[in-house]
Amino acid sequence: MFLFITSREKSIIELIIKTAGKHTALTLAIFLNVSVRTVHRDLKAIESILKKFDLELIRTQDEGLMIEGKNEQIFRLIEELMKIKTTDQSPQERKLILLILLLEEG
Repeated sequence: MFLFITSREKSIIELIIKTAGKHTALTLAIFLNVSVRTVHRDLKAIESILKKFDLELIRTQDEGLMIEGKNEQIFRLIEELMKIKTTDQSPQERKLILLILLLEEG
């Protein structure tokens, strides 16, 4: 599976997996030295990544974040995260890279 993911999105996913339910958007923002709004934007992108693995981002009652799904799917996500190189390009740059890859394959 081919994923485009930023280093910050990867960090957020790894933190949520390691500390299920312990981090909120605010604590992630403080840890990553970004705004809460930025974390919420990243969480939207992360939700779409998780859907590819049949996983779901869950916000607990106290707003702690967890990734929910079958253990096999979480393991597949972790394996994929270990393999991929992060991309810190803008969405437009990512689209251009994808287009180039498609043209080279086609």
